[in-house]
Amino acid sequence: MEKHRIKRTADNPAITKEMMARMLDSPRWDAPYFAHERLNSLTYPADIGKPIGPAPENPLPAAPAETKAKDAKTDPDCADELDDNWDFLKEFDADFALNADLETLLDSDFLEPGCCDFSESDEDTKPADKPVPQVKKERPVHCKKVIAEMDSDDELLWNLKLAKWTEKQIHARFLAEGRTEYSQKTIGTRFCRMKKTMRDHVDNLLKAGEIDWFSKDDEALKLAISRADEKVRRIQRNLEKYKWDIVSREIKELNPLADYSGEACRDRHYAHMRGSATVPLDLRTDADTKTQALVKMRRCRELKLRMLEQIAR
Repeated sequence: MEKHRIKRTADNPAITKEMMARMLDSPRWDAPYFAHERLNSLTYPADIGKPIGPAPENPLPAAPAETKAKDAKTDPDCADELDDNWDFLKEFDADFALNADLETLLDSDFLEPGCCDFSESDEDTKPADKPVPQVKKERPVHCKKVIAEMDSDDELLWNLKLAKWTEKQIHARFLAEGRTEYSQKTIGTRFCRMKKTMRDHVDNLLKAGEIDWFSKDDEALKLAISRADEKVRRIQRNLEKYKWDIVSREIKELNPLADYSGEACRDRHYAHMRGSATVPLDLRTDADTKTQALVKMRRCRELKLRMLEQIAR
């Protein structure tokens, strides 16, 4: 497809090398790239950077020449004067208003009474007849050892976790009842410590003959064993696959030209164990043309690899 080309005219000529050289020799605009660099004295006049007029004597337009500070609280005419100047500023140029005296513009007389008054506290401004809600104060968290004889907080936490309550729900329940202020992370950690403590306690009671198994526990034991066996078999399969993946990487380290996957290594190993492994290509006596070509290509690759290894680096 032919590309669309811009039509060149007298007003839009093509840029040539001669034109670029002429612009570099006699630039029309040579303003500096950085603001702190000086202007070219051959192009710009020397006084171009000087101010064009004196600075204003008064911070506000139409303000009196007197510079003595006035206080609106002591001078009754000060507030009216400031209001007049502020009304004038609203109709004046916005740039000049931004560059005016900020201390005068931000004087407290311009603010509405009481809008920024922080002298009174929040408690003083509350209505007297508004009832204050009573919130239960929870107990702070302290270092408490996990023991088999649980207190009321640990017993409630233990039962709620056994009932499959979440840490967030347990935290809200403890705050509502004014109990120990456990965080959500602390609840899960404490429950894990409690499980280990309770299991050790039950083991000691079983060995001492003080307690024994229940019928429902025996039924759950059989189901738990079958589930554990299935998980162990799945883990063994994953470990077996991981083993042959390691074998694939190790054979690559021993022989860089041996690019075999873990599954290929496993099948070759089992074939050797059964005695059904095929004869290697380079050891076959009655090799056909294709086999001879493969052996020749392998030897060429080994030779090239040895040459590359001997090159000084």
